[in-house]
Amino acid sequence: MGLEKRRRGRPVKEPANAGRVALGLRVTPEVKRKLDGAAERSGRSQSQEAELRLERSFDEEDAFGGPELRRIAHLMAIAFANAGSLHAHPRPASEWVHDPDAYVYASMKVIETLLLQQPELTKERLALQLEGLRGRLLTGLREQTL
Repeated sequence: MGLEKRRRGRPVKEPANAGRVALGLRVTPEVKRKLDGAAERSGRSQSQEAELRLERSFDEEDAFGGPELRRIAHLMAIAFANAGSLHAHPRPASEWVHDPDAYVYASMKVIETLLLQQPELTKERLALQLEGLRGRLLTGLREQTL
């Protein structure tokens, strides 16, 4: 006889198809402060702000095709922002994204991040990919300058 994992808390109820339903939720004090601040700035209630942010997270996940692709997109965005900010310190992103040197530095960090995060990475595979990337970039540059 297998042991079933017991759920803690109240039993899950199916939500009604109309109207609003209550959602019990515990968060850290820091998340509550952020939510309160965001609600105040937007003119929404705390509940409306939380619902909007939850909806956006699901919409974003759907737009990226699932949680794994969303995670990769976030990795790229974080790599780009961190590298650009580091290179262009102390200028804000609204300025450094227009600086060719900072932009290229940030772009290279995104490519590096993607290559180093790939499954079953070996030195040989990485060398082949870098050579292939070099060829693609050179071909692309030639086509743009013709």
